[in-house]
Formats: sequence, structure tokens, C-alpha cells
Amino acid sequence: MDCKGRKSSGIEPIGKILKRYFNRSDLLKKLDSYEVFLRWDDIVGDKIAAHAKPYRIKGNTLWVVVSNSVWLQELTFLKKEIVKQIQIKLQEKKIKEIYFVLGELP
Repeated sequence: MDCKGRKSSGIEPIGKILKRYFNRSDLLKKLDSYEVFLRWDDIVGDKIAAHAKPYRIKGNTLWVVVSNSVWLQELTFLKKEIVKQIQIKLQEKKIKEIYFVLGELP
């Protein structure tokens, strides 16, 4: 019965089903972590973003491809500050480490 005393048809709105599913799975937590891909330029600034892009999250580690070895070394020195900015701007505590690799930017 519904709140007006009518017999329920047994059909549940898809929104409720999806909400229940997402709450039970880790999918929402994973999606929250991937926001770093969307907001990378805002997190690190345009200058760094022109030479480095996130490409993978594995566990608590964000993997970032970097355009050349000079930038790789510079970003290695800035690693702790970048992690701190991710945690502040995204309210994301899962990412605790960054691993930089040389490669072609997407």
C-alpha cells in the first residue's frame, strides 16, 4: 500500500533502484576519485597541466603522464603539494600518492 492507502503496483522508480545500487557498491567512491581528471587544470594550474595529465588511478595512487624529464623532476619535487591540493579542492582523501611517468600527453 502507498501512503494514500492504495495498493502498490510493485513497480519502483529507477532512481530509487540506482541510488540503492550505488550506495551498496564502491562505484560512487571510485567516481569521486576520478573527478581529479576533470579538474586537473584547476588543481595544478595551466602551466603544469600543459605538461602533465592524469591517466590512471590504482589504489591510492594517481598516475600522471609527463611530457619530458625536466617536468618529471620538477613535479617530483611538487608531489606533496599536488596531493595536498587534490585533497583540499576535491575533498578527496583516497589519493595519497602520485607516480609520474614519461610519455606522450593525451
